[in-house]
Amino acid sequence: MTKIKRYEEYIKNTYIELTELAQKKSGNTYLAKNKVNGMLVVKKQVNIHTGKVYERLRNIESPYLAQVQEVCFCEDYCIIIESYISGETLEQKMERTCSLSEEEIDSYSIQILECLSGIHKAGIVHRDLTPSNILISTDDVVKLIDFGIARTPKENQNKDTMILGTAEYAAPEQFGFSQTDGRTDIYAFGILLNKMLTGTLPSKQLTESKKYRKIVEKCIMFEPKKRYQTADEILSKIKPESHKKEDWKEDTTIWPGFRSNILWHKIVAIAGYAFLLMGIAISISEYGTTIQTFFLECMALFLYVVAPFLVGSNWGRWDRKWKPFSIMPKPLTITIRVVVVILLIVFGLELENYIKYALLKLPRL
Repeated sequence: MTKIKRYEEYIKNTYIELTELAQKKSGNTYLAKNKVNGMLVVKKQVNIHTGKVYERLRNIESPYLAQVQEVCFCEDYCIIIESYISGETLEQKMERTCSLSEEEIDSYSIQILECLSGIHKAGIVHRDLTPSNILISTDDVVKLIDFGIARTPKENQNKDTMILGTAEYAAPEQFGFSQTDGRTDIYAFGILLNKMLTGTLPSKQLTESKKYRKIVEKCIMFEPKKRYQTADEILSKIKPESHKKEDWKEDTTIWPGFRSNILWHKIVAIAGYAFLLMGIAISISEYGTTIQTFFLECMALFLYVVAPFLVGSNWGRWDRKWKPFSIMPKPLTITIRVVVVILLIVFGLELENYIKYALLKLPRL
């Protein structure tokens, strides 16, 4: 049996299909379950070209993409296994709520642009950026899905060989005028942004938003060279006003309490940190009478004060960045965080007791 056949057999034996999610010419998409660990996944069949795109996606670390777990190339098709994300599409949310808040539009726009920036740098053009292909997870994080018609730009090619995409969001070059590239997704983003702001297409009603009108207009220019050339360019226009409140999601140096610009949050955080540092200093001065007890007390304080704080506060959103936590359902990672915090506190207090009663010979109360 060839290596390809063995891998295909492994996929079929490991993942059990639960229900059909979508039907396409290239193959169907299913909600499936890993029989080994019980995790829910999405299993889809795609063509070989799309499989190569997913192979690239597998190497991209981004909180805005479903984690690609398996890419199995068969003889004339490819099987993709990616993590299941609980939530609703942006299209479903807009239909359900009728309109999005300004904060939601800011947040979703930034996340979409950061996602586009990542895939474009990896040489991938999505080509079908629509509300139905943007999933909003239950923890309100954007996930760009369905790379079924995504491609990688080719040198010495004047235009795409096939006309693909959703008509309302497709850039002119998708209809054979030139080759698609990252600017094609930027065109679609302009249409999408206007849809989030007004509920309709810019051809019917262009947004009156002072903040976003010029961005929409430049994104949807007919000639690609007149549009923004990268997603980062658009981000630079939005960041001064709205990106700061999202930076903590990617920046591990932002302290809890300072993740927003709310004054009372900062005041409470400063008081809490001052109290915490004072307690640490008092403990070290009281029990760190020798080099041995000093280092043991520092270790104890780290275990039952500092480490639980870092784990419990989800410092730097580590549970969305580190494997295997990043592919786990959020309720499971929260449970793990709680258990780890409890264990750290217990071990730290036990070490503190050892210092007090075994090394310093302090009487028990």
